[in-house]
Amino acid sequence: MILSLMDTRASPTALRGEARRLGPFHWVFLGRDYEQCLRAEKALGGIAERIHAGADLDRAAKRLRRSFMALLAERSRGNDTLEWWGSRVAERNTMESPLFLHCCYVFVTLDLAEKREGNLLVLCESPAVLSTIANRLRDRRGVTVRCRTSLARMKLWARGWAVIAARIPHFLLKCGRHRYAAWRTRRLRPPSIPSPNAKVALIQTWVDDKCFGADGRFHDRYFVDLPAFLRRKGVEVFTIPRLFNVTGDLNERYRWLRKNGGFLLPEDYLHLSDYLAPIAVFLRQVFTSFGVMKLDDVDISALVDEQRLYQDLVPAALDHALFRRIASAGWRPTHYYTTFEYMILEKVAFRAVKRFLAGTRTIGYMSFASVFPNLLCMFVTPEEEGVVPLPDLVVCNGSELARIMTSEGMDPKRIVVGAALRFTHLHQAPERPKSEAPAAEPTALVVLPLLKSQAIELFNKAVAALGDSGIKTLVKAHPMSKLTAKQLWDGRSPAGNVQFVDAPMPELLKRARVVLAMGSSLIAETVAAGVPTILVGSEADLNFDPLDWDLGVDRRIAYRPEQIREQVESIVPDPSAPHDRVARDLIAGFFAPVNDQTLEAFLAAPPATGATSQGVGGPS
Repeated sequence: MILSLMDTRASPTALRGEARRLGPFHWVFLGRDYEQCLRAEKALGGIAERIHAGADLDRAAKRLRRSFMALLAERSRGNDTLEWWGSRVAERNTMESPLFLHCCYVFVTLDLAEKREGNLLVLCESPAVLSTIANRLRDRRGVTVRCRTSLARMKLWARGWAVIAARIPHFLLKCGRHRYAAWRTRRLRPPSIPSPNAKVALIQTWVDDKCFGADGRFHDRYFVDLPAFLRRKGVEVFTIPRLFNVTGDLNERYRWLRKNGGFLLPEDYLHLSDYLAPIAVFLRQVFTSFGVMKLDDVDISALVDEQRLYQDLVPAALDHALFRRIASAGWRPTHYYTTFEYMILEKVAFRAVKRFLAGTRTIGYMSFASVFPNLLCMFVTPEEEGVVPLPDLVVCNGSELARIMTSEGMDPKRIVVGAALRFTHLHQAPERPKSEAPAAEPTALVVLPLLKSQAIELFNKAVAALGDSGIKTLVKAHPMSKLTAKQLWDGRSPAGNVQFVDAPMPELLKRARVVLAMGSSLIAETVAAGVPTILVGSEADLNFDPLDWDLGVDRRIAYRPEQIREQVESIVPDPSAPHDRVARDLIAGFFAPVNDQTLEAFLAAPPATGATSQGVGGPS
């Protein structure tokens, strides 16, 4: 067999030339850029048959996730530094870093080369993946490897270093704008420090335009009713805002925060020298090699080394400095709350609070409907308890989510079940009144994920499946995304039955007969709302399915447009009957009601230290 390895950015001319040299062959696309995939299909269509590797990729991810997490857990031991905890490798956030995906690419290709007969063309986005495959198979009898990665590798690293160089001035400019806006508005409400004897809670949360209410009130999309509950309990509450996707005049946003009060603005405490620390950490990260690393006896060192190109200048070191500065200024909070997705900012924040505010109880809130098995940063393995910087408590939305986290290895004494603050609508309206039944006109709701590549893939597949079907198709973008319709559809105008909407999810779910989703925790919410939901699987990226556990839920998965259309047309005539029981079960297991009892979980006493637990299960 001839195994030809090429970059996904190869031109159509180069692809057709390689096709002539290969003779009869199959080809597989392993890259996150769906537009490149469409171009490759156009170039090779009618010449060779494509291998759709989505299911193979799913199997590889299930096989490798445990050993991959164990490998990085071992690297965490004795590596308690900002450089390590602030790195994309240690974070293992599979929505930001492609390291785990690229490992899966390697194993999928090795399996194809072993099990399939005939010549194979592999198009992959990562030169490191291609060189790893080539080195693994070069001496295998019966396999001739043709690997053309030198030019692609040079281009990738040239682009990568250019992006790395641009990140430093971008970071300084962004920080400068925020610091200037905070300075200009400081006189409106100078910072004040609560009494050291007061009960004080700090809530660090993400803030976008929708949080600045037209009614003059602050609307926290994550912690919702928690601040009001804490105040009723005699706790002073201060919000540390992480501003993102904020449009308009930044000075006006800071003026709004000053006038409303109740905010601890980092710029009031950070010194100018503190803004240099993230740059120093970033430079050490991109110039440090991780050494030799093996996954299931396959050397993945080249893949890990390539991750330096994906390292962001994450301002985690600013949080480290912030908590040191507010401790020096006299802040003595009793509680610190933030979201628990266990990404870089959260790891560093928990570490800094424990170091500089030793008497402060730390609580992470899992504010989403469920967790994805493939979002590896979410999980704490038994080996990591006592090693990674964790909060004292993790508050889950429901008992089923707590069970999943425990089964993956987190100490059960660290977990409490609390209120599902963002999902009160599921309890307020478990069944649709007749006046709110799905629209007479068949309507599909397409919920786009945050990741740009997956949003483009889902949108293109949905339009290809339903664009001429007569089914009204509503498209809702992720609230943290800035993608436009032209970016999603390559500058073209989609069919007339496709409409972009920005209404709240509870309102849209009342109108939809079926939901199409990819890479979104909203899948659990839509199923819990009683709306049939189809997971549109990616054929070259990890699938982020919050129901991919042993839940007894009949999951619908479709990879290609024709599969999507077939499933939608089978659902639309009568969408309701089979889903009521599943909805009730999911609500009971994942969405605890909001009341004083469930809110009390946020004030629960921390567990005794030193306990550990063993994982007892895993994804289905």
